[in-house]
Amino acid sequence: MTFESKRLGELCTKITDGSHYSPKEVVGGVPMYSVKDMTEFGFSDKSVKRISEEEYEALVKADSTPRLNDVLIAKDGSVLKHVFAIESEIKGALLSSVAILRPNLNYIDSNFLVYALQDPILQNDVLSNYVSGSGVPRIVLKDFKNISIKTPPLEIQKKISVILKSLDKRIQLNLAVSQSLEDIAQTIFKSWFIDFDPVKAKMAGETPAGMDTATAALFPDSFEKTELGLIPSGWKATKLSSSLKLSKSTVKAGPFTEYVPYVPIDQIGARDIFLKNSMHGFEAKTSLVSFKKDDILFGAMRPYFHKVVLAPFDGTTRTTTFVLRAINPHYLSHSLFTVYQESAVAYATNNSQGTTIPYAVWNNSFEDLPIILPPEPIAKAFNDIVLPMLQFGYSLIAQNRSLVEIRDGLLPRLISGDLQIPEEMLAS
Repeated sequence: MTFESKRLGELCTKITDGSHYSPKEVVGGVPMYSVKDMTEFGFSDKSVKRISEEEYEALVKADSTPRLNDVLIAKDGSVLKHVFAIESEIKGALLSSVAILRPNLNYIDSNFLVYALQDPILQNDVLSNYVSGSGVPRIVLKDFKNISIKTPPLEIQKKISVILKSLDKRIQLNLAVSQSLEDIAQTIFKSWFIDFDPVKAKMAGETPAGMDTATAALFPDSFEKTELGLIPSGWKATKLSSSLKLSKSTVKAGPFTEYVPYVPIDQIGARDIFLKNSMHGFEAKTSLVSFKKDDILFGAMRPYFHKVVLAPFDGTTRTTTFVLRAINPHYLSHSLFTVYQESAVAYATNNSQGTTIPYAVWNNSFEDLPIILPPEPIAKAFNDIVLPMLQFGYSLIAQNRSLVEIRDGLLPRLISGDLQIPEEMLAS
C-alpha cells in the first residue's frame, strides 16, 4: 500500500493562527486560549484569560476562533508539544501562539493529521528545519505549509485514527477519573479544615452532612480564639514545621540507570496532585535530592510554587524542589492539601528571596507557614478517606503510562505504513 507524501499546504484549506491582538481581560467572560492553556487532549480552563462577548464576536469575524475538525498546534514557545483536533464545538478565541490547520476532509482525516504531526521522526525534522527564534522558539505560518506527511487513502487514515484514538480515549478517561478523585478530596479538605462545616453543623444542633456518626463525634461543637482567628476547640494554631519536615538526602552527580526515576520541576503539573510524568536514564550534572514514596514535592522557585504532587514512587528531583515528609503519617493527606492551597503559594511568594529568580527558603521562612492542625483522630479519619482515593488515582496514572507506551510504539509504525492494518479491520 502506498503512503504518498503531501505538504500541509495541499491538505489544508487554510493554515493560520490566532489573534495577534490581545483584548482586555474581564471576569467571567469567554475563554481566550494561548499555548499555555494547551494540554495533550485539549484546552485547560484553569487559568485561562477571559474576554468580553463583544471582543469575542470580533474575533469570530476575524477567524481567530477554532472550528469543528480544526487541528491546533503549539506554534510559539513549546513548539509542537501539544497537537489536537477540535472534536466538538467550543466557545473560545485563540491567541497567535496557537496555529490553526483546517484540513480538507476529502483528503485528510483530522485525527490522522494529529497523529501524523505527533510522529517523532516528523517532529524531529520540523524542530531541526523550521523552528526559529532564540528567546522564544516558533514556527512561522508559511513553513507549516511546507511540512510533508505520509498520507494513505482516506479509508486507511480513518482506521489508523480509530486504533490510536481508542487508546487515547482510555487515557483521557483515566485522567478524568483521577481529576474527579482529586476534586473530591479537595472538597472534603475545604469542608473540614477551611470552612469547618462539621463544627458549624454541630453548633447548630445538626448532624454534619454526609458523615457517619463515629466521624462526626470527632469534631467539637465550638470555636476558640487564637492568633489565627477562630478555630475549632481543641485544634492547634501552629506552623507547617509541626506537620512536615524537609528531607535533604542528596544523590551525587553521575550517570543514572534506566531504573531510577527523575522528576524535574517541569514534569510536575500546575495545581495537579498526581505526578503524570517522570524521566529515566538521566545523567545528573549537579547533585539531586532523593525522595521516597508518599513524600510531597513542592516547587521551591517562582513561578513553580503552585506545583505540588504526592510522590507515587522513590526517585530523585532537583534541589530547587522541596521534598517534604509527614512527621506523623496520619497527617499525610492533611499536609498534602495544606501546601496545595493558594494560601501556601502566596506565603511562599511573599517570603521568597532573590531578585532574578526568587526562591523559597525552608528554614525561618516556608517552615513558618501558619497552619491549623486538627487532633490526630480527625487527621487520621481524613487520611483514611482520602489516601485510598489518591492511591487509586495513581493506579490509573500508572495504567496510563503503559497505554502511552503502547500508543507511542504503534503510532510511528502505523503512520509510516510499516505496520499494515489487517484486511478484516478494513472490511469492518
